Amino acid sequence: MSALAAKMKTEEKTVRKVVAAALKRQARPSEIKGFNVVFGEDSTGDASVWVWLLVPDDLHPQRDRVTELRKFADLVRDKLIDAKLTHWPYVQYTANAENALK
Repeated sequence: MSALAAKMKTEEKTVRKVVAAALKRQARPSEIKGFNVVFGEDSTGDASVWVWLLVPDDLHPQRDRVTELRKFADLVRDKLIDAKLTHWPYVQYTANAENALK
């Protein structure tokens, strides 16, 4: 395994550990069904990691639900920034698991 591949594997483990710990919190949004992690480059070409949180499909969510999900996304992103990754973390929600695999 190359040094780069080993580094990526370590970063992915760290990301998964941080997100899993956040999901175990009692204050987390209960509708989150799971998550996926995708590494790549953002639109500026910078190394990035997307954490896709899977939620039920709801085109008209209540405002308090959206606020709760945004706060959780901020918490996860802050924890990932604290982990000093080499990739910038983006935390997104999706109802389509296929979107989270791209």
